[in-house]
Amino acid sequence: MTVATQNPSIRVLLYKARDRMEAAPGLSVSNRVDGARWYDLTDYLGEHGGVRTSKSISEPAGGFVITFSDQMHRERMDSIYGLVEPMDRVEIYMTGNAITPSLVMRGFVSDISRNTGVDGEGRPTRTVTISGQDYGKILQILQIIYLNNSVIGDNILSGFKLLEKYSINVSNNPPVAVFMSIVLDSIVNPFLADITNGGKIVSNISIEGRVSSSSVNTWDGGNIWGLLNLVSDVQTGFNEMFIRDLDDVVELVLRPRPWRMPDGSFLRGNAPFDTVKIPLSDVMSQHVTRSDSGVANLFWMRAPHLHLLSNNSLRLQAQVAPVYDYENIDPKLYGIRQMDVTTMLIPPDGDIAPGAKEDSQSTFTSHVVDWQKDRLSLLQSASQDAVIFERGTLSLRGNENIQIGMDLQIDDLSIQYVTAVDHDYQPFRSFTTSVSFERGDGYIRRLQSDASPYLQELVR
Repeated sequence: MTVATQNPSIRVLLYKARDRMEAAPGLSVSNRVDGARWYDLTDYLGEHGGVRTSKSISEPAGGFVITFSDQMHRERMDSIYGLVEPMDRVEIYMTGNAITPSLVMRGFVSDISRNTGVDGEGRPTRTVTISGQDYGKILQILQIIYLNNSVIGDNILSGFKLLEKYSINVSNNPPVAVFMSIVLDSIVNPFLADITNGGKIVSNISIEGRVSSSSVNTWDGGNIWGLLNLVSDVQTGFNEMFIRDLDDVVELVLRPRPWRMPDGSFLRGNAPFDTVKIPLSDVMSQHVTRSDSGVANLFWMRAPHLHLLSNNSLRLQAQVAPVYDYENIDPKLYGIRQMDVTTMLIPPDGDIAPGAKEDSQSTFTSHVVDWQKDRLSLLQSASQDAVIFERGTLSLRGNENIQIGMDLQIDDLSIQYVTAVDHDYQPFRSFTTSVSFERGDGYIRRLQSDASPYLQELVR
């Protein structure tokens, strides 16, 4: 079932990464080709065209696919296929019913393809498709690679490789916000400035903790996203990191995961960026589910980069035991289920530097134990109501305001946290939005309703 919005509208802009003067050394290009800096490609979508954008909190980069009817560009006298190159920058704007489209995604082209064929009625069809990723692509393609002798002096790299190659000093375990900003300013933004005429990614960091120097200096190398993901507890699920496109800036968001509690409050006090409210009539289809797969009642947090205490010593000090006094994770019903997670962050109020005195080490050790206990408490609070929260997918009328990192409220029926969004625009046909969500409270509201939820659904 596909429902078109009243006034779907879209705009697609393309900015050239370079002014190509040669196809290869010694092979100059035609005057018809050189000199172009940007194109408005909206009018070339045609009846066979379409635009799809996808973003997910669990993925390093969002993606886009744009299909054009293969028409000749009026000024360049060629197909769109001949105008677009990898690393050209794209801006995509959409709206379902507003006058002016809103920015949905900025990104970089990765692939260009041209397709020819015959439709069901024997008519020839030609389309051009370009696809790519948002600014998360840059964090994936920029690699930190340690190769002996690749540069003079690399054969004597010590344990502080990131410092020696990129002047990023982590010996004092910097706050994670400081470390992220330094990486962006030292490695990512200089690269972006060259290909986007001064563009950059700004950081929006709201998590506590310090980056462990040992976790950075023992890292074997890889892409920037992998490094940031490792040291900031994103891969463990405590925090989330994603690219956020605003009207005037691109943000790298790193924040605590906004865990909603059954009463509507938020663990650690951090709420989603915004709440988008829609009527039930905008929902075309939905799939919701609850499961005991996330149930845990025995919790442990490992910190392998902190060698001051053994894992068993920390267990003894933290007094780890199954939780029997909370109904939604009661071992008498669900059995003993362990959640064992690793943290790479260091306590925000504790620090230890090479050569620190014994009393400093003792103070830091106490901070580590308190940090472990606090993380264990967070694990329990975040997961203890997994069986009553919903997760699932929704197919909606196109709504460009729905983005990842937001809450979605459907009338007074439910609120859920948006973790993935696909916007699909088909010219002259439809604009739809698909959403994946978690921590939905629809079942909780059903349990609290005095009236029959089933009968209420029949009359809506």
